[in-house]
Amino acid sequence: MVKHNDPDLNTAFREEMEGWKIHRQTCFPALTLQQEEIVRQAGQSAVTRGRAGSGKTTLLLLRAGYLIFNMGIPPQQIGLLTCHAPAVRHLRDRFSALFGQQLAEKLFFGTVQELAQCFLSDSHEEKNILSQRQREVLIGEILTEQGIAYPTDDDLWNTGKALHLVHQKRIPLRAVGDIPSEIPGLAEIVRDYETRLREMGMPDSDGVTEAALALLQKDSHCFLRRFGFLLVDEAQELSPLQREFLLRAKGGEGCLYLTGDENQCLYTSSGADPEGFRSFVEEDGFSAFELTVNYRNAAPLAETLEAFLSPNCRISPFGTVAEEGAENIRRYRLPGRRQQESFLLKILSEAAEQTAVLTPTGESAVPLMDSLLREDIPFRTSGEELRLFHSRVYVCVKAFFRLMLDPFDVDAFGEIYMHLFHCVGRDFYELMRSVQKREQCLVTEAARIVSYESREAEAVRQLLQLASLPSEKALRRFYTGWLSRTKEGRSREMMEQLAYLAAREPEQKRFLERLECLPELIRSHTSATGVMISSIAAAKGTEYDIVYLTDVLDGIFPHWVPGGSSGSHAPAEGSAFTSLHPRNVRYREERRLLAAGVSKARRQLVLLSLEGTEQSFVDELCPPFLGMKPEGEALLEQAESFYVGSRVVIPGFGWGTVAGIRETTGYDAVVHQQVTVGFSKGRTYGFDLSVLIQNGLIHLI
Repeated sequence: MVKHNDPDLNTAFREEMEGWKIHRQTCFPALTLQQEEIVRQAGQSAVTRGRAGSGKTTLLLLRAGYLIFNMGIPPQQIGLLTCHAPAVRHLRDRFSALFGQQLAEKLFFGTVQELAQCFLSDSHEEKNILSQRQREVLIGEILTEQGIAYPTDDDLWNTGKALHLVHQKRIPLRAVGDIPSEIPGLAEIVRDYETRLREMGMPDSDGVTEAALALLQKDSHCFLRRFGFLLVDEAQELSPLQREFLLRAKGGEGCLYLTGDENQCLYTSSGADPEGFRSFVEEDGFSAFELTVNYRNAAPLAETLEAFLSPNCRISPFGTVAEEGAENIRRYRLPGRRQQESFLLKILSEAAEQTAVLTPTGESAVPLMDSLLREDIPFRTSGEELRLFHSRVYVCVKAFFRLMLDPFDVDAFGEIYMHLFHCVGRDFYELMRSVQKREQCLVTEAARIVSYESREAEAVRQLLQLASLPSEKALRRFYTGWLSRTKEGRSREMMEQLAYLAAREPEQKRFLERLECLPELIRSHTSATGVMISSIAAAKGTEYDIVYLTDVLDGIFPHWVPGGSSGSHAPAEGSAFTSLHPRNVRYREERRLLAAGVSKARRQLVLLSLEGTEQSFVDELCPPFLGMKPEGEALLEQAESFYVGSRVVIPGFGWGTVAGIRETTGYDAVVHQQVTVGFSKGRTYGFDLSVLIQNGLIHLI
């Protein structure tokens, strides 16, 4: 063994931890022979494939510890990488839990882009990078010149993803026209975007990785002087550009270790290349390992994941599960979003820390966080859920209510006009603005002066009439025309969440005040304890005892279902489902995203359904466990789980407590169990427990 020469480490850690035997006993006493082999080969390049819960991340962290304590590698030469910022934080926290905060501060934790930026900085090649806001402005200008006069958030979002895809896939400009895309003139947009970036002399985030790769192509050894050992978690999310950068950085002397599972790839529409991850196995100098045991999920959850993922093709057998378990998937059907929220508030007010509510998008988590704030229930977030407050939809909604409260605010009208064109042209608005500033008159009067009795002036007058309506009604009426022109669902979903918030504050002034302070309230209220509220993607790398999945509704998640309402099951291989059309790519990615959410649950998964809505994914997940009515011994087994004092929920009656259970003999000479349940306001009702269980009408809490 090589004794580490860092005096700080020798002070912070006991000398015997440098021996692998003691290190193993201290940090991870239950390693199998295969896992120990993976860790012992920390100095060699390797790829480890394994499903969710198979221990990939733990082994990656132990390899990093083995490099330091057993091989004497300075921690400054080790980089731990993963796919996005929340996953980076989680990886750093887990390393700190194993080896201490002091050591964690000496290693590099980040994304591939951040590693490339660090490398450029060390090489004195660092450049100013185009910010996300600058990028949106640039894309908006290009779309306007391409004929989309008033680009929405969806236009900016989809175009930005297409530009990112071109970079990450290393697609030459001449081949851009061959990309399946719903964006007209994509090749011209890419060409114009690249030209403007060169003129500005500022690369975007994709350009950082390309610049680092170009530097490595000139001198492949310059990187090894900084990072000789790279360990990459969630490597199925690597794009061709990132894969090429890492292989070039490794050179012939460095060590590159990757873990992942192509069936958990969530970012194919943004350039991730799961097939490229598989190709690492064929690279010279790489060892290959496959983990086949699921240590996280009990058997029913693991089997559900297998069945659900199978249509995605190219899937290897899962192997075994470490923990057997009884039925641990539940589905609650609730009348609407408000009832769903009330249900969650009751649950989360008493929930332990190892509980999470996962939503398809960060936007859909905001109303729940607002409710938790109002009830003063502690919670944690990944931070990505605040993306709603950086959207143009949010900016425009605030401007709309500013105008409703101050009809002299022509600048607020301008923000509405710039973001959501409804009724006026650019020339009309500019002239109206100058008149209002000069005359200090109402916005409606300025419009009348500019064009007496014109269609535009009448539209502005009708707009200001919405000031007398409650917040939600005004918002929905104003956005009706705009929503009808919005093709994609991202902006529509943002509007739905904001309208849901508006329903809680009917007074427009109070709603505007809430909108303005809510982002800071969420940031300041987020604590180190409490339940986790997160989007599924931002929860990568985490796991919880109990997971609640919400908003798994057709039109939201999945955004699009092949074959409409009948398309709950994926078509067979070779059908339209497997084509490269963006909608099909997104649908397959959404299936993997839901599977990732299911895999976060160690003990129990709860699916919250809304009555009267299509739910293809939920229907597909539930039948193996919830589709059959229990009878005989299974019915008796479930009945035994209820006892006096149990907290239950019964649709149509609400929350209650079991007050008594007794056996009676019915007219059919069969023994029945009668259960008495007490509800709020002193109400008490009796039920036949067997009937409730058989029809899924009673649930333990």
